[in-house]
Formats: sequence, C-alpha cells, structure tokens
Amino acid sequence: MADPACHNESCAYQWKSQLDMDKPCGAVSSEETCWLCHDLTAWNRVMNVLALVLEESRPGMLLLRCSVEKKPDSEQVTAARQASFLASWLLRHHPLLASSQSRAEQIVLPDIGELSLDSVSAIFNALALNKRVNHLDIAVKQEPDARVALLCETLKKNGSMKHFTIVIENVDSGTEILRALAANAAVSFLYITLRMVAIEKTTEAFSDMLSRNNAITSIVVDLYGEGAQQFLDLIVKAMSGNKLIVSFISRVGYYTYVPTSILESVRRNKCALNRAVEFVLQRRDDRRGGECFELFAGRPCLTTHLIEVAGITDADAQLKVVAAEHRIQEKYFILTDIVRHSMVCWPAGVTQFDALNRDCCRAISRYLRLTDPPSEMVTVPWMSKFTIRF
Repeated sequence: MADPACHNESCAYQWKSQLDMDKPCGAVSSEETCWLCHDLTAWNRVMNVLALVLEESRPGMLLLRCSVEKKPDSEQVTAARQASFLASWLLRHHPLLASSQSRAEQIVLPDIGELSLDSVSAIFNALALNKRVNHLDIAVKQEPDARVALLCETLKKNGSMKHFTIVIENVDSGTEILRALAANAAVSFLYITLRMVAIEKTTEAFSDMLSRNNAITSIVVDLYGEGAQQFLDLIVKAMSGNKLIVSFISRVGYYTYVPTSILESVRRNKCALNRAVEFVLQRRDDRRGGECFELFAGRPCLTTHLIEVAGITDADAQLKVVAAEHRIQEKYFILTDIVRHSMVCWPAGVTQFDALNRDCCRAISRYLRLTDPPSEMVTVPWMSKFTIRF
C-alpha cells in the first residue's frame, strides 16, 4: 500500500493485518485465475465492514459491489471512503482480474458526495488504468464541484465502460453530466434516474446528448419530480434524429410512459438493426442492408441481436460480422451502383482504374462508406461502355 494513490495510511495498516495486500496478482495470463477467487471469504470478513462484497458472479468471474446497510451518516461516510481506497487498490494491483477467467466487471459506488475528493480521484484514476471494468453505478446528489468534474472528465475520456447507471438529484450537476455523456464514445447502455424538477437547461442537455452521442443504443429513464412527463414530450424532436437507440424505456414515478413519437423512432431504428442482421446473414445482400450494417457495426446490440435471430454462439456471431465487413470491401463498387458488373476503360497511356487488382480495390473501399456516394447515380449514355472486371 505504498502507492501514492492510497492516502489513508492507518486504514491500510488495519487491512494489512487481516488481508494479504502485498501478494501480487496470480492471474499472469488469461488462462489462469487469481488467488482472490479462492480467498473470497477471508476478504469479505473485512470488506463487509466497508459495505463492499467481492463475489463470483459466475464461475471465475469477480464482481465488486456495494452492500450499504442503514448506519449513522458518519459511519456510512467513513466506510464509503475506506471502501473507495480498497476498491482502488484492487483495480491497481490486480489488472488481470478482468481476464476471461477472472475479472471485476462492475463497480458500484455510493453517493459521490459521501466520498472525499482524494477518494474520488483515487477510484477514477484506477478506472482509467483498468480498461476492463465495463459497468459503473453511482449517485450524484450535490451541487457541481471538483468530484462531479472528475466524473464528467471520466465519462468524456473512458473508452471501456459499456454500462452506466446513475441517480441524479441536482439540476446543475445533472446538466454537466448529460453534457459529458454527449461526448462519451463507449457507453452503450444508460440507466439514468432524475430525481429533480425538469427545467429547460436539463431538457436541452438531454436532447443534445440524444443528438450528438454516437454510442448509446439502449436507454432506461426514471423520472421523479415536477415536469417529468413534459420533459419526455420535449425530447421527442431530438429522438427523431437519433438513428442508434433501439431500446427506450421511460417511467414517470412508478408508471411507464413513453411518448408515441419516441416509440416510432425506436421502431425505425430497430428496423435498421434487423436489416443489418439480414445483411450479415446474407438474406438481403443490398446497399440498404450494408448501410445499416455499417451503422451498427462494432456495437454490442448487433452481436446480441444476431445471436438471438440466428441462434448462434457469440464466437460465430463475431466471425459473421467480420465476414460481412470483408464482403462490403469486396463488393463496394457494385453495392453502391458505381459498377453494375465490371468495367473496362478506354485505352490510354497511363494506368487506369481497370488495371487495379482486387487487393487495390479492397484497399480503396476500406477508406469509404456505402453512404459516401449518392444513393441514386446519374447514368449517361457513354457510361454503359465502362466495365470493371474484378
């Protein structure tokens, strides 16, 4: 615990008397399991006091979660601070906990206002170093401060977090966090609870996130407070321009309420996802299917939906996605209607397009998207004489 990020020396000394915190991570490769998996009971004797539990979510998989019980506020704050240092140490000293055999995937933190600035800095620095943690759960109840700023900075820069769950009870902090989410390029599933009065700037920030974010494909929104229903009605326009969200669930209080216009946007996006899957499975091998595939390629929702539709394994789904990418490169000029079958150029004293081999054509198409050429090509009489032979 000589790490400078661990600021509480007394807490570290107490933990050392009961836990082996100097023992290095045992997972030296992705085929091995860290010794932490076998010492969960000993660790949890101490960690339970800190409102943390380390458990196997499935064989060989570690989950670090919060188990806060009702305690006096002072005790809860102290436990939360100590817990943040312990969680930070786990992430720093066990980077291979996130291997395929043993990994801490989810971090659940209490209200960020219960943690000191040093605690928040330590845990977010650890998250920045550990690229395998993909689920963060946190609450923000106070006015914007340095801790909220650190959270926003993490959201803007983190490229590994896929699931983000947050409870927000302050309008100004909520606005800052929504603006940070607009710039996030990794989170695909967002579960956000807003326990505050919906005002204009919050609505604008949420709408801006829907318009600018290019990663989120699934959203769950729980709204409490005045103006909740109007809040949803006002984000309809932003949602109509979003092409990626294929699941949108919203609840006002304890009742589900999703405006019809939002449902229509989700159905449109889900249809595009279905076309992408059909393209991968070669059921409809056309330009529209290819464009939809390019839109969802690299996103978890495509692989998940492909597995459900085709009834295949995750590994097989990944192989089919790669094959679809290669097929677009192979058939790019035909899919975009630039070439119908083949092309032959008129004789000239220079190397022309028809002299390019298949590898050259694939290399060119690698830098292009199917949406780059106009969808309707204008044909002139002399163009019919041109053919490309691949």
